[in-house]
Amino acid sequence: MGDVPQWVFALGALTIVGTMNMIGVKWFAEMEFWFALIKVLAIVIFLVVGTIFLGTGQPLEGNATGFHLITDNGGFFPHGLLPALVLIQGVVFAFASIELVGTAAGECKDPQTMVPKAINSVIWRIGLFYVGSVVLLVLLLPWNAYQAGQSPFVTFFSKLGVPYIGSIMNIVVLTAALSSLNSGLYCTGRILRSMSMGGSAPKFMAKMSRQHVPYAGILATLVVYVVGVFLNYLGPLPRV
Repeated sequence: MGDVPQWVFALGALTIVGTMNMIGVKWFAEMEFWFALIKVLAIVIFLVVGTIFLGTGQPLEGNATGFHLITDNGGFFPHGLLPALVLIQGVVFAFASIELVGTAAGECKDPQTMVPKAINSVIWRIGLFYVGSVVLLVLLLPWNAYQAGQSPFVTFFSKLGVPYIGSIMNIVVLTAALSSLNSGLYCTGRILRSMSMGGSAPKFMAKMSRQHVPYAGILATLVVYVVGVFLNYLGPLPRV
């Protein structure tokens, strides 16, 4: 697998996800369900195991867990405030696609009821899965135990001696990337159609298939993605 060019995997993933989005919204939802299930399952396992270690006070490699880790080793901002401010742009990027709730409202049977519920659920899910995971990571290990280029989840489970955790997390990251691709195609295709109907995009972007899929907008988005695959062909990213 290591000898296979990166662009082959990228093109294969783009072909599969793009085809499913062109067939119908049912297949988009089906793929997104399984992608999300894998991500959530991985986070839930971490939350459960991490909470057990934190609650029982079991040390990790000789380091005591607990709230004291917030102030130890240089305090809350060991390198000053500037790096934290720079990191905020990455945090904001991580919250992208929550607007997908509004985009999907047009295909709900009862948007007046379902959309408010979905918006409210997004808030507590972000608080539990995203913020909760970060807080737990801070309370389990000193900040300098985590390394650049390695997932903090891999760091934690590696210290527990979990075998093949790096490969397992690579699978989780891959499904997260496919989920981003899947939701990006869904959202962008429908936004382009909406812009076309409002006169802000070319008229052909408003075209729909018999399955009520805005295929013109999705195809336009796929063209942009193919450019990215071509750039990877010209200059592949270094393997890690």
